[in-house]
Amino acid sequence: MTVKILNRIVRKSKSWIILMAVILALFIFFEKIFMEFAVGYFKKNAIPRRYTDKLYYGPFLNFKIDRMRRFEMPCLICPDEYPSWDPSTEDVKVVILNGRGKETPQMESWNPFNPLILKTSSGNNTVGLEFFNNRDNFSEILNFIYYSLFDTLLNSYSNEYFLIVEDDVLLTDIEQLKRDVGCVLATKTDVFSVFNSKSSDFVFIWGTQAIIYKRSFLTKFKKHLIKHLSFFPIDLLLASYHLTCKTSKEYILHKGVRHITNKD
Repeated sequence: MTVKILNRIVRKSKSWIILMAVILALFIFFEKIFMEFAVGYFKKNAIPRRYTDKLYYGPFLNFKIDRMRRFEMPCLICPDEYPSWDPSTEDVKVVILNGRGKETPQMESWNPFNPLILKTSSGNNTVGLEFFNNRDNFSEILNFIYYSLFDTLLNSYSNEYFLIVEDDVLLTDIEQLKRDVGCVLATKTDVFSVFNSKSSDFVFIWGTQAIIYKRSFLTKFKKHLIKHLSFFPIDLLLASYHLTCKTSKEYILHKGVRHITNKD
């Protein structure tokens, strides 16, 4: 009698375990669908940040990044053989965002590429408005400057890619830059950071010091940026918008401090 009772309990326990496993699987499945819908809706409609802190970063994007870290998956896979970037072609335009209003020693390291220099202060080659010692809401100002920069480049130049660097980064290895950009061109990558922010993997998380953008990607990201101008700094907006890789080499060095005006 006791054995029969135990057998019934075991059978019922197995049924409950199976039922709970099915319910859990369904919950995870529908949760992912809901979260994907919610993230898309919130990003599209620019819901205030206080309602979207957890959703805004995109659970599926985070899931992909976590999986890459866990299994040490490469972020950008270059072909076995590909040509290095030839700066004499029109494929890539090098652009320096000059927020100091004057040439810096770091900018000189980019001279071999005959860069386009765009200033954030008044005068020729102006990007955005004139910001004199306005350090309040720095992220919003920087986001607007980048939006204006993207708009200027897309409407004034026909290049397929734009390598945008800030005026406080030093290029120490031209050949490595050519190899990295060559891989981006060969794989037709949308966006890639040639600045290594020294985090533990090769997924871009922060830092707009030196990034190459594909024209078609920039067109879409510009719209996203203006909708979320006051949400997060541009690097966090980019990291949450698109899986972005970065170089594994440290040949572009950040040698400056935060600055957005032409006054020291």
